[in-house]
Amino acid sequence: MLRAATCLCVFQVLFALRDSEVAHLIPDQDQPSFIDTPTVPASSAIVTASEEVPQVQDLEVDLSKIDLAELEELPNCTGGKLPLLAKFYKVTRHVEIQQPCNVTADGTTLLVNTTLKFVETARLDGKLSVKAMNALQGPCFAFKSDAFVAASAELHFANCHNIRKVDGGEIPDEVHGGAMNVRGSLTVMGSLIIRDCGTKNGNGGAIAVKQVFFHNGSISIINSSAWNGGAIYVEQNFIHRGGSISVQGSSSAYNGGAIYVEQNFIHTGGNISVEGSSVVMDGGAIYVGNFNHSGGSISIAGSSAKVMDGGAIYVDENFAQSGGSLAVMNSSANESGGAIHVRDNFHHSGGNLSVEGTSAKTNGGAVLESSSGVAGDGSRCLW
Repeated sequence: MLRAATCLCVFQVLFALRDSEVAHLIPDQDQPSFIDTPTVPASSAIVTASEEVPQVQDLEVDLSKIDLAELEELPNCTGGKLPLLAKFYKVTRHVEIQQPCNVTADGTTLLVNTTLKFVETARLDGKLSVKAMNALQGPCFAFKSDAFVAASAELHFANCHNIRKVDGGEIPDEVHGGAMNVRGSLTVMGSLIIRDCGTKNGNGGAIAVKQVFFHNGSISIINSSAWNGGAIYVEQNFIHRGGSISVQGSSSAYNGGAIYVEQNFIHTGGNISVEGSSVVMDGGAIYVGNFNHSGGSISIAGSSAKVMDGGAIYVDENFAQSGGSLAVMNSSANESGGAIHVRDNFHHSGGNLSVEGTSAKTNGGAVLESSSGVAGDGSRCLW
């Protein structure tokens, strides 16, 4: 029987405790040093972009009017600096930047036929539009170390379709990420707009990060897809302390229709909005190992888990909310947890949690906590 949850009443705790102890959830974690002091070449001066922030349409390019053969190939990074001075460049041959590099642009469009690779730490600044001319054997940008998007950056990626295949048992790094694959850690302080990107056989339709993803800027992702993490995939920790992330129309074949975080999802400020995301297995919008929400807002609307659990959010271990707001609307799961499915412990000690118009066919039209402990202190929860 379909069990539906609507926003009708205020309650303290709706779950029967099966264990009086709620396990320790997520320990305090020191912020990685690269976040405080990004690793960029000492010679890399900070180049400030124009104060005028362009809208998305300012970065759109009519490719029918461009003769690719006449465009200059991307120049080399020299002395730790790569200033992009021309309006257009192309990447049609193998390019692997071996040194730490500070890339700056002012309204440049980069047309790529192959993946642009950075071996050492890279810093991106200014107005840069990146467009793939065809499907690629990897992401548009691949970083073997750390990547840093400066506060004054306005980056736009479009049509980055990664079709790299998995040959044999070992999965190549290049299979992950549609627009960006970062094998180190990624810091985003500026603006990042990603549209119509995906990976056919890997994780992270727009962005894939192997280590830590620290965000305090602005990200907009529209129409992305992957196996895990339809928009964003993070193997270690995702730390969101401010700014905004908006994901629309993302999907994944396995887990995390919009965002997949293998270890800890830590949200202390800013806004995350996910709309119209879907997944075949678990976590219609978000799939995480541990969920820790202490500030800012998270809103999820119209997400679904078509086969399994967690129409909006699936938490593999522990869920903790001590502040901020979390709102789920019109999500559904084929099995359990129409809004949220938590395998281990659900701990709500502060902030607002609201669920409206959610459903699950088996258990927990709103929230299912399937293991040992549930705790709450009377903070405001709307169902």
